[in-house]
This record gives sequence, structure tokens and C-alpha cells, in this order.
Amino acid sequence: MGDAFTHPGAAGVAFWVDPTRELGGVYFEVCMRVTDEWNFLWNYDLFENAIPSAVDE
Repeated sequence: MGDAFTHPGAAGVAFWVDPTRELGGVYFEVCMRVTDEWNFLWNYDLFENAIPSAVDE
């Protein structure tokens, strides 16, 4: 995503901004699945990839 930046927060809230494409997104999920090592199992990466892929340049 070039010069995009992101910040995933706790328990399923995250955002990303891609200034080159003039895109941004905010993701909210109540993350109820956590591994024994406290890794949150969520789908933010799918959202972050789907939005830029859907844009017709």
C-alpha cells in the first residue's frame, strides 16, 4: 500500500490511511477470540485488503 499507515487498537478497533490513493478506513469488531498467548483473532487484515482492491483506478 505504498506510504499507507495503520494503527490496530485493542480488541478489534483499527484504522488505516492511504494518502496516495486518498483512501481510509475504520474497522470496528468485538474481538471475542483470543489465543492462549493473547493474540486477538480478528479480520482486520481482510478489510484492509478488500477496500483498496475494490477501487477502480
